[in-house]
Amino acid sequence: NTPVQAGCSLCPAYDISQAFSRLAEYYPAVDRFLLYSLKKHFLSDNKNILSTKSQAALDNCSQAKTTHQFLTSNFPFAGCDSVEDYFAAHNPMEWIDRIVRPIMLVNSEDDMVCLPKNIQEDTVTSLGGALLLRTKKGSHIAFNEGIVGAGSYLSRITMDFLDAARLSENVEIFKN
Repeated sequence: NTPVQAGCSLCPAYDISQAFSRLAEYYPAVDRFLLYSLKKHFLSDNKNILSTKSQAALDNCSQAKTTHQFLTSNFPFAGCDSVEDYFAAHNPMEWIDRIVRPIMLVNSEDDMVCLPKNIQEDTVTSLGGALLLRTKKGSHIAFNEGIVGAGSYLSRITMDFLDAARLSENVEIFKN
């Protein structure tokens, strides 16, 4: 029961309990950059608020050596009692079979964050109304196009998909 009538998932990680577990091994520089960004923009900018929720979680996230360690340490900030509760509530693979709206998922073979081996085509094809667009190039959310890369392929196809869903006679909320 949702007012959302269509959706797009751009470079999804699919099973977040596993998605980042080997990132540090395969792409250590990317993992270090993501971890640095998480610590800077999530922890540092919100230190006072987070410390009132859970000083232990703040300490664990601050001491994390990988993005996966950070992810498995931040569950108290999401209101969960354990990392298992966190994944049960927030891992898309726990509720993907309940999606009943048109959805487009976009993944790239050269994405170093949402690894191609994590793409779950069998899950996507089992969903009615799901579209998986898998490209050879695009990296992680870049998908630039045009001679100088000024255009955004990702934005264009997302809006095309959402427009098509809006115009579809199968999406009742948009009927006049």
